[in-house]
Amino acid sequence: YMINNSSVEMNFVAITDDSARYGSAIRCLGSNLKISNSTIVNNGDYIGGIHLGSWTDINGNTFECEIFIVNSIFWRNGKYQIAAYPSEPIITIANSNIYEGIDKIRYGSGVLHWLDCNLDSDPLFIGGDPFDYHLTADSPCRETGTNLVVFEGDTLFYLPDSCYSGAAPNIGRWGVDPALGTESSEKIPERFTLYPNYPNPFNPSTTIRYEVPRHARVELIIFDITGRRIRQLIRSEQQPGYYQTIWNGKNDAEQEVPSGQYFLLMNADGFRSTQKMLLLK
Repeated sequence: YMINNSSVEMNFVAITDDSARYGSAIRCLGSNLKISNSTIVNNGDYIGGIHLGSWTDINGNTFECEIFIVNSIFWRNGKYQIAAYPSEPIITIANSNIYEGIDKIRYGSGVLHWLDCNLDSDPLFIGGDPFDYHLTADSPCRETGTNLVVFEGDTLFYLPDSCYSGAAPNIGRWGVDPALGTESSEKIPERFTLYPNYPNPFNPSTTIRYEVPRHARVELIIFDITGRRIRQLIRSEQQPGYYQTIWNGKNDAEQEVPSGQYFLLMNADGFRSTQKMLLLK
């Protein structure tokens, strides 16, 4: 995944067994990224989890990354699970299982908030060939996640009860394999869905949510009323999961666009859906 100067949420996502050396799973430049209930494992041989960097727009403004990770497994993603070169990110991690803990995170001159209940324990995947990333019944990640994270007075994360089963959410994308007699906590979308943005009308930014039921190449594109492309928000291969991103009312050149009606188009594996958006200044 390549994320440039955007705000993106990745929920119930799995990224495994990629071989790129830098940012094998995620390359994030000058963006806000929130990852929850995800499994990012066995990617790359150096910075295989998340490679962070700054982003400078055409006006010379530089943006740094702000990353929040909760209920997620980062395991054996090369030498570093998360690294920033060069950058000054803000990284916040809660209730996650990180291979070799803080020692495998490099945040340069940035800030790391290492919150409660993080682990450095073998996730105890089922394994096999092909490798099964469901948890075994005695996994330390089973029902040890959280449905609420509050930090410095702000609610960073809330997971409704309908999104998990058991006493607490699992850590990772997959729970215990139902074949072992325990219900898995994963909630896979049933269909491609593009929801109306909110707020709408909006100024200056609006949130866009969408769902991906199977691996697919996903595009989110914004057009003006004449049909001219304004902004390519998303264009990447995505795993099944629940996603959220933000449009900041700017075009591909990071210039503010005028008030008016815009159209959001989602393309994914034959699925095509459009929503109307109204920007009022």
